[in-house]
Amino acid sequence: MKNAKEKISVTVNGVRYRKTWSALGITSQVEADEATKRIRASLLRGDKITDFIISDIISEDINLKELYRRTASAYWSSTNHGADMVKMSELIMSIIGHNTLIKNIDLNVIDNLIASCKEQGNSDATINRKLSNISKALTYAYKRQLIDKKPQVEWRKENKGRIRFFTHEEELKITSLLRLQSQDEMADFVTFLIDTGLRRGEALRLIPEDFIDNKIIVWEKRHTKNRKSRAVPLTRRAQKILKDREHRTGKLFKLTRTQIRDKWNRVRGHLNYHDDPHFVLHTLRHTCASRLVQNGITIQVVKEWLGHSSLSVTLRYAHLSKDSLGDAVAALEPKEEVRIVA
Repeated sequence: MKNAKEKISVTVNGVRYRKTWSALGITSQVEADEATKRIRASLLRGDKITDFIISDIISEDINLKELYRRTASAYWSSTNHGADMVKMSELIMSIIGHNTLIKNIDLNVIDNLIASCKEQGNSDATINRKLSNISKALTYAYKRQLIDKKPQVEWRKENKGRIRFFTHEEELKITSLLRLQSQDEMADFVTFLIDTGLRRGEALRLIPEDFIDNKIIVWEKRHTKNRKSRAVPLTRRAQKILKDREHRTGKLFKLTRTQIRDKWNRVRGHLNYHDDPHFVLHTLRHTCASRLVQNGITIQVVKEWLGHSSLSVTLRYAHLSKDSLGDAVAALEPKEEVRIVA
């Protein structure tokens, strides 16, 4: 498969047409060659070229599997979360059908997807992530005129209830069990995520060079021109975890996503948390945020620490602030009794 930088370039009688493969929805050399022929023929006839002419080449009743292949090539192949998006698309196709023609995907199909997700015990938040996934693919198809219209996705109303976080006792149970099972690498990983609040992917991408002056530099996209980063200070135990790994080459944590999932699920089973839908690895990040807020750290600082895109995301932890309303009313109390002298 060619990358997103591959281009089609055709010049006829001084008129030039140049577009990238990804912009035209092209993902193979065969499609590119056919597109080049048609563009050249159109220019010779004096026709006005639009990007959507290309859809005539590749819109022959494609199925969901093919649509997701093109969507991944255009949007997800060079992103940090791309692998997660592809994995989620596989789950969606297992419900809707790999060979379902995209022209047949309507609201009834989307409703059936939602119903199936609910039967599987998915939360509204998880269902929304799956809807976002297929919505992205359908948007890709609609913009390239592969479908006449895109179904209007109706998002689920997410529960804004309390955020699940681990107590210190629960943390000790998790890490102690892992060490008892000789899973020290995973135990350190759990502790590190709690003390830094990093996302799983952020922690797995860390290399020794990111560990500087008792803090870590977290890169949003390491190998891009406009890369963004944030510095996260480390607790003493997080420092020790990284210092023990400074000699390593490549990544600091030698774990794969599959290994992490399997080890976590075993812990969940041993500790009888089967019925707790929030006993997930991401709760370690919630735990970090909750402990920061509960110990008086401002929401703005927590936002920067966690790398949230907006303050509204961080505000869900605001209710955990230690006696914030009590502190507020105390600030309004006069320091001493004021007497009015007649």
